[in-house]
Amino acid sequence: MDKNLTLTIQGQHEDFQGAYCMWIKSVKGFNPTKHCIKCFDGKYINIKPTHFTQPFKTNTPYTFALDNSPKLTSHLINGEILHYFCIVAQPYNWSLNIHAGFIYSQGDIIERTFKEQKITIENAKEIYFDDSVVKEKYSHLPREFTTCRNFHFGAYYYG
Repeated sequence: MDKNLTLTIQGQHEDFQGAYCMWIKSVKGFNPTKHCIKCFDGKYINIKPTHFTQPFKTNTPYTFALDNSPKLTSHLINGEILHYFCIVAQPYNWSLNIHAGFIYSQGDIIERTFKEQKITIENAKEIYFDDSVVKEKYSHLPREFTTCRNFHFGAYYYG
């Protein structure tokens, strides 16, 4: 069965505004020697690349196929692969960045607001994570690791 999610951004402008990049990654593993997107092993969906020729339109639903390959990972929730959604603000301001760990879940919705634009992800159920494992096991690493929410997610689920 295909597992698709639909992403819609509602805004006053025709094109999505204020993001350096926007992506989803299936998370089938964690590399604690890297941070940001590079700490995740898995399929990458580059929704809004850093250098793009066609703008991401607002008020238009976009459908993306999630990784549905054989589940070789032992880290599943309700039998589903873990995924991660991220928007990085431009100009860079970490407090405006959007982060959400999730699993595929038909009918569920994640909603966020990014610079006065409403982000809706359909068929996604948000999953909890925090920095407790990072504090316990990785506090010796540089700040770019210990403050990275991607790293928090990977450490929380994969140690």
